[in-house]
Amino acid sequence: MYENARSAAQDLRERRQTLRESLPPLLPLAQKVARVHGAHDPYLEKVTVLLGALAERVTDHLDREDLLWPVERSGPAGTADAVILKADHVEVRMLLYELRAAAGGYVPPDWACGSYRRLLYGLERLHAELFLQMEIENQTLSS
Repeated sequence: MYENARSAAQDLRERRQTLRESLPPLLPLAQKVARVHGAHDPYLEKVTVLLGALAERVTDHLDREDLLWPVERSGPAGTADAVILKADHVEVRMLLYELRAAAGGYVPPDWACGSYRRLLYGLERLHAELFLQMEIENQTLSS
């Protein structure tokens, strides 16, 4: 998939940056949509809470990866680091599954406004980006 370990590490570093940029705008959007439509769709509050937990968990994980997984190496420093990162991935996956369920599979209701639709689109995209990131990392950690 990659020419060398450095290119894999660089790709992962760039993907981490993309995740750092895509997370922050989603939480205020989720809060706005929950405030406006929460009475009509009570799951929106749960979406907001889960997204906040996911953002915190992912940010902590990305910070840890930046320390353990510099561009120069193909993976973290040692086996214990790899175990910690893989455990993080399990936790993030569980939050993503809960978030997708609470968000109705990211399918907007017929009455959804533009903000609601943007939120669901952003969540679906984040879901896909995180799963791809974790898949690449797990492959690298296992090699």
